[in-house]
Amino acid sequence: MVLAIAGSGTGIWDRNAVTGEIHYSTGWKAMLGYAEHEVGNRIEESYRRVHPADLDYVKATIQAHFDQRTDAYEVEHRLRCRDGSYKWVCSRGKVVERDEAGNPLRMIGTTTDITAMRAMSEQVKQTAELMTDLTNEIPGMVLPVPP
Repeated sequence: MVLAIAGSGTGIWDRNAVTGEIHYSTGWKAMLGYAEHEVGNRIEESYRRVHPADLDYVKATIQAHFDQRTDAYEVEHRLRCRDGSYKWVCSRGKVVERDEAGNPLRMIGTTTDITAMRAMSEQVKQTAELMTDLTNEIPGMVLPVPP
């Protein structure tokens, strides 16, 4: 299983929800271009890698899961790489341990690089828009064919 995860563009993380400590797998760090020693283990540092436009959404989605309003945490967002560029990722996780009052203690999850998928999706969207524009510009030349 470790080899499958290593080759999939997916990294693993383990977060202590009480202390704010978070540990990332070597694969998670490598996905963003970091060496093992270049990533700290504080959630505050992690939030600094999230694209500013995505940060509130990421935090709100995590909080909703902490508050038991969702069964799991899942969010697509951008993370800053070591070279300053951003990658689109899909982060998924779940609180696996709670205290007697239901407060989250530990959360584990994965982060997957979806940059190529997002680029392909955008390209398909642009192609569809172009085709729609073309058919709207030349309505007399395009005849709808009934099924």
